[in-house]
Amino acid sequence: MGQKDPNPFSNPIPDAREIEVRVGPNLSFEPREFTAAPGEAIKLTLTNPDVVPHNWVLLKPGSLQEVGEAANAFIADPTAAAKQYVPANENILAYTDIVQPNKSETIYFTMPQTEGVHPFACTFPGHWMVMNGLLTLPQLPKR
Repeated sequence: MGQKDPNPFSNPIPDAREIEVRVGPNLSFEPREFTAAPGEAIKLTLTNPDVVPHNWVLLKPGSLQEVGEAANAFIADPTAAAKQYVPANENILAYTDIVQPNKSETIYFTMPQTEGVHPFACTFPGHWMVMNGLLTLPQLPKR
């Protein structure tokens, strides 16, 4: 894969809630859905027991199709591997590097402050259409 760009989400956040996402069978994530609180700090570990590489990319609500199509087109870019197959797109909130088979990677990020349903996907070429899920930020109770 050669030289890779540094991941901006590799810096630990103290007291972040730990979440493990595993690559499942047939291009899936386990769990496929989970929740977080608006503004919550997350320590997410992607574990890949599969035989092919995968990543995990968190998106803004309603942007799965746009980012997925950008990921499909990105394969033609000679820098795609160095950029972990994550295309430059304003709808991307956080991402892991490509995780090779039988490896794992941990990233740290803070959820947005507003509620909503955020898709996540693998942007390795061709995977996003079936390898995706939902991270829901429920509405906070009014005070």
